[in-house]
Amino acid sequence: ALATLVGLSIVLCAVRFYGDVSSAFNTDDGILSKDYMVISKRVSALNTVGRGGETFFTPAETEELSRQPWVRSVGAFTAANFNVYMSVDLGGRSMSTYMFLESIPDKFLDVSPSDWRFDPSRPEVPIIMSKEYLALYNFGFAASRGMPQLSETVMARVPLSITVSGNGRSMKIPGRIVGFSSRLNTLAVPQDFMEWANKEFDPPGKEEQPSRLIVEVSKPGDPAIDRFMRINGYDVAGDKADNSRANYFLTLVTAIVIAIGSVISILAFFI
Repeated sequence: ALATLVGLSIVLCAVRFYGDVSSAFNTDDGILSKDYMVISKRVSALNTVGRGGETFFTPAETEELSRQPWVRSVGAFTAANFNVYMSVDLGGRSMSTYMFLESIPDKFLDVSPSDWRFDPSRPEVPIIMSKEYLALYNFGFAASRGMPQLSETVMARVPLSITVSGNGRSMKIPGRIVGFSSRLNTLAVPQDFMEWANKEFDPPGKEEQPSRLIVEVSKPGDPAIDRFMRINGYDVAGDKADNSRANYFLTLVTAIVIAIGSVISILAFFI
């Protein structure tokens, strides 16, 4: 009875430890949350002088990636093939600059705003902004320039003016922030807006390949992921690869401890 109690205690402690520690790696949906990686091709010094390889993903490379056993699904970033000029008015102070916009399939977003759609008859562009961009503005730009710092709630109410131009045309469209993402390091717009805008303002016959992919991973931290990225010269955005690797080793160690506790309990019961 004492040996069985020790074995069960080891199993319960391992499960509790895994549940507490894994929350640091999976803050969205708990232990079994999905893991996503944003990958791109490595840019070398030769690309700077125009003699390096292509930095976009071909259909064959995307298909090869989707066939990997640790991949659930793959989504492509669709970039804006037109000029984007954005301006904002904050308390009598205006800021304007050239910006970029991207879109991805909705299932890869980590926020789900209710008005995430675009209607050409009543144009208004909803935008999901990276939380890092808001932090850079508040603690970098605003603090040094005497500009007001903005919370997420206030930023969502600030009206934006977006001027898109290309293919000999120009159009001013209002925009607004509808959500903030901790997964995407970009300014994301709905897929239907990007398709409409590329059709209207991109020169006909020009087809662009995606330069970034987002991958839903079924086995976070699998050593095969790091090996595949290294062989193909792909980069993973941020420290996602390190977190996934740490989560993988945490799962492995926890499984070993649970196996030891289970063996002790089973042997004690039969003996």
